[in-house]
Amino acid sequence: MIHPMQSSYYFSKTVSLIFLHCLLFALLAWLLLPNLDIDMYENFAWAQKFAWGSFKHPTFFAWVTGLWFHLFPVNHGSYFLLSYANAGLGLWGILALAQLLLHQVPGQGKHPEQERVFLLLVLGFAVLALPYNLYAAVFNADSILISLWPWTTYVFFAIIFAKDTRKKWFWTFALSSLAAAAILGKYFSFSLLVSLVILSLWVKEYRSLYLKPYPYVVLACGLMLLWPHLRWEYQMNFPCKTYYAHYLNTDPWVLFKHGLTFSLTGIYFFAFSWIAWLVLKQMSRNTVRSASLRKISNHLLASLFLLPWFISLLLSVLGGISIKDRWAIPLWFALPIYMANQLIPWLPSLQTKMKLLWRFWGAFVALVCIALLFTLTISNHYLSAHQDYLEARKEMVTRIADQFHQQFPNEELSWVGGNVWPDHIAPLAFYLPNHPRAIPGFPDRMPAMVSPHTTWKKEIGVIVCGKKYADSAVVIENCVQETREWLLGLGLSVREQDILYNAQGWRWTFLPPPEKKVTVFWVRA
Repeated sequence: MIHPMQSSYYFSKTVSLIFLHCLLFALLAWLLLPNLDIDMYENFAWAQKFAWGSFKHPTFFAWVTGLWFHLFPVNHGSYFLLSYANAGLGLWGILALAQLLLHQVPGQGKHPEQERVFLLLVLGFAVLALPYNLYAAVFNADSILISLWPWTTYVFFAIIFAKDTRKKWFWTFALSSLAAAAILGKYFSFSLLVSLVILSLWVKEYRSLYLKPYPYVVLACGLMLLWPHLRWEYQMNFPCKTYYAHYLNTDPWVLFKHGLTFSLTGIYFFAFSWIAWLVLKQMSRNTVRSASLRKISNHLLASLFLLPWFISLLLSVLGGISIKDRWAIPLWFALPIYMANQLIPWLPSLQTKMKLLWRFWGAFVALVCIALLFTLTISNHYLSAHQDYLEARKEMVTRIADQFHQQFPNEELSWVGGNVWPDHIAPLAFYLPNHPRAIPGFPDRMPAMVSPHTTWKKEIGVIVCGKKYADSAVVIENCVQETREWLLGLGLSVREQDILYNAQGWRWTFLPPPEKKVTVFWVRA
């Protein structure tokens, strides 16, 4: 078995292209997006205190976020670098998997030039797909699987193909770690792991693995790594069940509609990739099939994305789960390999046409830049259709901080809570220099009690009530009423204040931003 790092080409050309792609899109995200995605603020809030879980997802991505910001400054640029470092790791994993499977084709000889073209095709189709460019800007429970799924699959095959016993044991422990990380990233990863088990039983050559201890060690070590999280969930009475209940639906039409949208992500997530593939296929149509490189099994590659897709749909139907298209972000990681695999017979002729693929990528990036710049400065439609752009969360934090220092000179805001989690709560934890503890809801109630902030009564805090542009005013009214009742129930004074703010900066040169309001309650026990 050839490890991906053994190829000098991997580091000289391919990795540099991955780096360029990720750096460019990280720069675009930093330049053009005034707010982080709300999930990214929530990640940061969960990372403030280590816990084995949350009231929503497992928290591996929050641990990664916390570690990242121990090394880098807390700002938008650093966060987007994390997002695209994750995407870059995923792209590298896809290439490593493609190379590994290619080298294991029976009778495969050494054809470095054709292999180079094949890997470039894989990379080209991947970087044109939305999960690895625009969607990768958001670092959350879905996108962290972009990197974990390809490498988990790579290590799975590495165990099967390794000849040396020591290497098999190394990959065994690596698989148990990556599989546990994938589950702790999102429970949706069960669909991948079950698919790999099915694949290992389905392919005759792989079944002999079960006559050896490796798969059982993977299972034992994986469960051992998951045990603290499972114990935490049990002790907390599985707080995630309330969150997942929101996705339960008994309407067959809704389940069908969402299942169809989920299934079509392999087309519209990869629309530009499919266009490039069709162009290259058409250009090679009349050329001679002269490749010396042998194709990877189409059935094997297709099973890597069709099995998780089928298992996900099956669970959706059986469990009445309204499946979301964003859950498919990591699902199609093997599709670029499958697409490139279909073009292997024409690799010699495609070698002269590779510049076309990368020109297509350049045109795509230019189109993204032009479209985003247009919408940021001129288009009213963008503002009405994407209210999140108007949220002005950093400006909100600045205004709240100013009012706090007027109310409490020389004091420090230690915690922030409220029922509008995480929209108006977590940004305060991110932007304020002292990063006050972000608390979902009220500090003495669920869901805050899954990771309690026990010193809140000795500190100064704030409850924030706000709403998104798309929300009804009732959201703020309900929050205000609940907060008043909570304060009075504890015998605390109600110190209520309305704060007005609006977005600032060069993005609003042509369109004045509308004014927003939050109601805050200063809490001092």
